[in-house]
Formats: sequence, C-alpha cells, structure tokens
Amino acid sequence: MATAAGTGPRESAEAVLVAHRRHVNHLCAARRRALAAPDDVGVRGELEEAAYALCVVMGQRSVYGALLAAEEMIAASRLEPLMPAADTTLDGAHPSLRG
Repeated sequence: MATAAGTGPRESAEAVLVAHRRHVNHLCAARRRALAAPDDVGVRGELEEAAYALCVVMGQRSVYGALLAAEEMIAASRLEPLMPAADTTLDGAHPSLRG
C-alpha cells in the first residue's frame, strides 16, 4: 500500500477507518431522514447516493454487505491485540545470538 510522505501504515489505516466511519454515519443519517420524510424525493436520492458511496468504498455489491463490512472493520479497529507483536529483531537477544 502506498502511503503519503511522512505517514506510516498505521496513520493511513486510521485515515481509512475515519473515512469508513464518515460513510457509515452519512448513510445512517440519510436513512433516518428518509424514514422521517418517506415522500421526499431529495431525501431518497441522498439515501441512494450514500448507500452507493459506501458500496464503492467497501467494494461490496449490496448495501447490507457494505454496511456489515464497514462495521466489522470499525469494530476490529477498537479491539486491542491480545498479545503484543513478536519482536523479530535480535536487539534484546542473548549476546551469543547476535553474532
């Protein structure tokens, strides 16, 4: 994955999550407005555009699949790893293993 200069993979992953959260929030807000005003053509169009945008961003063909994938990604980002990542360098190894 290419990242902008000065940003690491963690920062770009967080930016992606923020974008996904925005799309999910926009879809939910548009859905609430559509439920409040079911005869408003403009609100229905906004809902369709929000649903389409989420599908494109998540690479899914259905709104349900896109929403589920986005929510799973957001939820997974909130979980802390159960175990710290293994240190694959020899910096902390016994002197005889460093060579």
